[in-house]
Amino acid sequence: MVRENLRYYYRQGDTNQFKTYAALLNRYPGNANLVNFLRGKLNLDKGQFNAAYYYFYKSSQTENDYREESLYHLGMISMIHQKNNKLAIAYFTRLAAGDQADSIYIARAKINLSILYNETGNTEKSLSNLKEIHKGVSGAAIKIQAENLMRYFGDEAEIPVDTRGK
Repeated sequence: MVRENLRYYYRQGDTNQFKTYAALLNRYPGNANLVNFLRGKLNLDKGQFNAAYYYFYKSSQTENDYREESLYHLGMISMIHQKNNKLAIAYFTRLAAGDQADSIYIARAKINLSILYNETGNTEKSLSNLKEIHKGVSGAAIKIQAENLMRYFGDEAEIPVDTRGK
């Protein structure tokens, strides 16, 4: 019941009630990752990026259900708000090394990695990530993003021709 109240107040954006239920839930073992993850999301929603970073970092330190999304948010905060591309690459690389090939967060991390690598002049790594996405991910939107970036970065050799409409 306490866990559901925590989620409810997170969805409502009620920081005070959320903190109350987070304190109650933290008394019981095994809830720290959920509390840290939701605290990170709540702070992210409110534009408090340093606090969000702190809680996502805590949530990403162990294998749990929230680790992938936490690493993704850490990479995005590092890249966009902290302007630290080196750290963003480190987080996205950690996430991309995951074993869930069809994870949307891993695919998004590889997209961001390819953009960051292209910006630093490492087009080989950039295109390698895009080709992995194009071959391994089942989501159409992310495949289209990868195709568009391959075209933009100048490598159309690996893009299959769609002959369904002909």
